[in-house]
Order: sequence, then structure tokens, then C-alpha cells
Amino acid sequence: MIRVLYAGSPEASAKTLSLLFDGADGYEIAGVLSNPPSAQGRHKTPAATAVARFAEERGIPLFTPERLNAAAREEIASIRPDILVCFAYGHIFGPKFLSLFPLGAINLHPSLLPKYRGPAPVNAAILNRDTKTAVTVQTISLAMDEGDILAQEIVELDGTETSFSLLDHCASRGAEIIKKLLGECASNGKLSEGKKQAGEASYTKIIAKDDCRIDWMKSARQAMLIITHDRDVLAEVDRIVELRDGASASYRGNYDDYLRQNASATGNAMQDYEQTERRIANLRDKVLQFRRLKEKARDPGTIAQFKRRENQAAAELEKLEKIDKPTFWIDRENVAQLDYKVADRYQKFKARNIRLNMRDSAMRSQRKLVEARDLALGFDERILFEGVNIDLREGEAIELRGRNGTGKTTLIRALMANASSSAASSGRLRKTAQVPPQLAQALIKNTIQFAPIVYAGSLYLDPHIRVGIYEQEIAATYLNLPLARAIEQMYLDRGLKINDTKIRQLMGDYLFVESDGAVPLASLSGGQKARFQLISMLANEPQLLILDEPTNHLDLPSIEELEAALERYAGAILYVSHDDYFRRKIGGSVVQIGS
Repeated sequence: MIRVLYAGSPEASAKTLSLLFDGADGYEIAGVLSNPPSAQGRHKTPAATAVARFAEERGIPLFTPERLNAAAREEIASIRPDILVCFAYGHIFGPKFLSLFPLGAINLHPSLLPKYRGPAPVNAAILNRDTKTAVTVQTISLAMDEGDILAQEIVELDGTETSFSLLDHCASRGAEIIKKLLGECASNGKLSEGKKQAGEASYTKIIAKDDCRIDWMKSARQAMLIITHDRDVLAEVDRIVELRDGASASYRGNYDDYLRQNASATGNAMQDYEQTERRIANLRDKVLQFRRLKEKARDPGTIAQFKRRENQAAAELEKLEKIDKPTFWIDRENVAQLDYKVADRYQKFKARNIRLNMRDSAMRSQRKLVEARDLALGFDERILFEGVNIDLREGEAIELRGRNGTGKTTLIRALMANASSSAASSGRLRKTAQVPPQLAQALIKNTIQFAPIVYAGSLYLDPHIRVGIYEQEIAATYLNLPLARAIEQMYLDRGLKINDTKIRQLMGDYLFVESDGAVPLASLSGGQKARFQLISMLANEPQLLILDEPTNHLDLPSIEELEAALERYAGAILYVSHDDYFRRKIGGSVVQIGS
């Protein structure tokens, strides 16, 4: 019976270990070598490797040294190992360590060696669209993956593999190959002879975060249909189909091409519609004219003639009047390039976009509105981030940037928190009286339990300013109310004056029709809900805008209108957005949240 020291760390290696352990014949797993626990997850909690967890569950002696120094070697030597089996341990073994194993050392490597030596062979095979790879078992040498090949099994690839599925397959097949080699070694008292690696060697590197970014627009093998308002994505396509006014229009090229073609097509369409309007006016005159002539005529033949012409004109008029007025939109850059005649037409016919009434930039000051100093924020005993500094003054913009889950929205909620800072273990949180109680409660989920806690540093919001907040979720207080009633209630909750005339004006400014007023907010479309959020955000003429993904659900004309309004805005802007186009338009300083 030969004694095996198994070395490995990740899930795939744990699978190989489990198959070797359960199917042992002529050998035994005498010990397991794995990496020490490492910080995992959002909260950086120390966690054992998958291989270590398996060893602990099965009662196998476990070694997790930081380094394979003399003390570690002495400890491992105490279990009297005969052979080392390694799969994804993650370190190169030195000669002193390898001398512990009289029967030698073998390594499972999921590649067609000498191709893809190094730590990421599976990823490399997939990224390079290889048609085949291999499961290779080799002797361990002092150089990376240069040992003699003991066994090699080809794996055909069809392009549907993922790194998980391919690594899982290699882990299973590798275990079967290693079992056979260990059985032969137990029978013969030594490892089988290997063969030298032949061919050109290539190397992989550890996969970094940037290596995982996928350019979906560049790698598609088939046609791709995308429904989006993301202008950076639209910049990469080769055709855009626009749905508007119950019809579709196709434009060759990307977003820039679409804007130019749309400006030209819109100019022609406006001219056509102007002619239609003139024809309608002319037909109305003709109907009246033929009616009067018919009434004045005495000859039956003449009366019949005028009646026939009146009916013809009336029929054509009825047909033209049923044509809905098209909506016309040209982006700001192309509007500036229009011929003056086309520009005049555009001012007459352009589509109604949302109309934002915001304080002019001439009213700006340099008053400090938001300040954070070495801020650490979290929930209960979980710290989401630390060391954040913010200095936001009127007339400035700051973007909160970080991966999902790092705490960007939590920081916004902390600013609006309606809870006492006594819950914090350290630090302080200054409150504002300018946020409506219903909104503040919604932002902290209506309970102290989920209120953000300042663990260190300080977070300050000027208590004398008015704050406008744009969030993805509408406060539950308003969701079941009809739109008109929700607008009224939202104003009343903030102590603001409101009447029926004001409600109708707001609905018109934000593209709602009269019938929308009776529809519950919960039943409105995503775009309509977004426009209600804009009404809510600007109700109290805020000096500070807090925007959480404001371009979601808005159509392109409305997004442009929002961007134009924000560029003119006199107050301060604190925003979170994954829309790179929007970020470039608004600009401002970037505050990184989390790593």
C-alpha cells in the first residue's frame, strides 16, 4: 500500500481528491496539502479551501502552511508519504520538498502540454477557440509544467464549453488516469516511464479582472438582436431599427450614423407633413367652397357636379385627418447643423420631451453641501467600505463609482437616514430635516435594523438645503395611488402647495396624457414610472440632486433632455450610473467606493 500526499486547493481539485479517496485501490490518501484560509466574499471572511474542507470532513491529516519551509517539511515527513499527487495547488515545489517522496511526484494539468503551461490552461483554450485540449498527467519538475508526460488524453471541444464545465470534465478524467498510474506504481514499486514533452511550448498567466471583460459586439458568430437605449452599445452595431408612432424605420450603421440619417430623414418628413397640413387646409376650403356653390346653383346637373366634388374633397380630407401627427426628434448636435428653414420647421413640429424646470447655473455658489471624512459604512457588524472622502459644493458633480454590492446606494441611504447615530459603534451622522419622512423611511427600508451604520469617520449633509432624490424604486406609499393622486400626495407630504391646475401642468410637462391620471402608479410602464420619479425629484426645487441610475427606462430624447437640464443645473449633483455616455456628459469628480 503506497501512501499519497495530495496537494490542491480549488473546487475542481477537491473533486479529483474525492474520486481518488473513494476509489482507492493499492494506495491510500495519507495526507492533504492545501493553501491556508483566505479572505472571501464582500466581507472578507477567512475561508478554507475546498480541498481543505474535504480533508477535514473525511478526517484526513491536513497541512496548510504559509510556506513550505523546514518546519512544514518536517511536519509532512511525519506521515511518511511515498508519492505526491498534485492538482492546482498553485505553487512550484523546491528540491528539498520533492525529496520527501521516494516514489516521485506527479501533477494533473488540463492542457495539451507543452501547450498552455501555467495557471490558466482551461481559460486559454476556450478564449482561443481551440478545437481540442487534453488531460495530462506529468512528473513534477523544478520548472513550471516541464516534467515528463506519463499519460495524455485528448478532449475534443465544440465551442459550447465553459471554464467550469471543461475543468470539471478534466478533474473527473484526470482522477481516473491517476488511479490507473497509482495502481501500476503499487504493483511495480515505481512510476511508469514518461516521455519528454515535444513541440513548441506556450504559457498562460493568472486571469486578471480586466481579462474577463467581454466585448459582446466584437465576438458574435451569428446575428445579434439587442433592445437597448445604451448609446455606447448602439455605437458598436451595424444597423438600428427604430420603433416610433406605430411604425419602424431601419438605419444602416451605428448610433452616430443613425443620428445623421435621422436628422436628414426628419427634415424630409417634416417637409412632407407640412405639405400634408397645407393640403388639409386647402381641402377644408374646397369643401366649404363646393358646398356654397352647390347651395347657390339652380341647375340639377350643376348641383350634382358640385356635390360630387364636395364629397371627393371631404373623403380625401377625412383620410388625411386620420393620419396621426408624427413625432420628430433630432439630437442637439445635429439640430445645430440644420438649414435655417429645416430648423424653423423643427421648432414647429419637434416631439414633446420632458420639460425640466431647474435653477440656472448663474445662481451657483461654492457652499459645501456634502462632506465625508475617512468614512466607514455598513450594516450590523458588516463593513461595506472604508476610507471614503467626499467634498461636494454647489455647482459641482460627483460620481460614486464601484462594483455592484460595494455600497454606493447604501451611502446614498446613509445621507438620507432617519435614524439616530447612536446605533453606530463610532463616527457620527448629521441628519437633514429637508427630506420628507416617507421618502427617508423608504430609503432606509422603514426599519432601524437595516439602517446604514457609520463605523468610523464622519458623514455630513448641510441641514439647511433642499434635496431631490431619484431612485429606481418608488416609495410604497404612492404605488397604489392613481398618478394624479400620487403627484398630489407627494407634494402634500413635502408641505408644498398643489392644485388641479399644477397637476395637469406637471402631467403635460412630463408627457402624460389626461387618462394616465386615473392609472395606479404600479400599473404604469417603466418609462412612465421614471418620469414620475423626475417629478418627485424636482418638486421642492432642490439644491442637491441625488441620482441613482437616472437613465434607466427613459427613451433617448428624454435622456438627452435630462442631460441638457443637468448641464444647466445650478445645484450640486451626486450620482450613480452605469451609463458611460451619461457619465461623460455630466462629468464631475469620481469617488471610488470599495476596491
